[in-house]
Amino acid sequence: MPKSDYAPIAAVSDLMRVLDRTEVYGKASYRITRGGVLLDTPVVVIPEPMDRSLARAQRVIGLVYLAIGIYVLFRRWTAPRATHFYLFCLVSFSLFTLKFTGELDGLDWTVFWLNVLAESLQPALFLHFALSFPEERLKQFKRRFLLPLVYAPGAALLACGCGPLRRGRQPGCCCTGYTRFRRRTTRRFTSWRLCCFCAATVKLIVLSCANN
Repeated sequence: MPKSDYAPIAAVSDLMRVLDRTEVYGKASYRITRGGVLLDTPVVVIPEPMDRSLARAQRVIGLVYLAIGIYVLFRRWTAPRATHFYLFCLVSFSLFTLKFTGELDGLDWTVFWLNVLAESLQPALFLHFALSFPEERLKQFKRRFLLPLVYAPGAALLACGCGPLRRGRQPGCCCTGYTRFRRRTTRRFTSWRLCCFCAATVKLIVLSCANN
């Protein structure tokens, strides 16, 4: 490959853009220079098609959430906490179905921030719904402190995740920094979501048993 055809790679975002332009089973050749010395043996990488089965399943789950939320909003809008449940379904739809592409135009940035906010809000919204169903109890004077505690972990993780976004000098570096942060904190996000959903499920089961 002629030297003029090589693109300089200064960050991971530059590498991702080059790989995105490379067709499936095409060749992406690397020329590695260390200390001003060019390595004699070039590195050739052949990108393979990604397994998108999980992404398709998530999109279907997101559409199911949206359908349930719309049904509850328009057919059962007088039911207790119907609007809150619709908001939870809408956030779940944004989390599972909407995915940013990496082009980072206006629409892609909007989808990216929707993903970030939805990931932080979804577990807390469901726990808040379970605690306040069938009537709002968290507004009572002795229980007002519980509402900030429900949303505090998600807000803290969101604030920590925005750190790499603020430090990035380029849009691609911002997204790459946030992606690396999410990979490092996957256990924390998963543990928090699991705690929220388990607590909410126990609360709804107890309420159902009490009513029966």
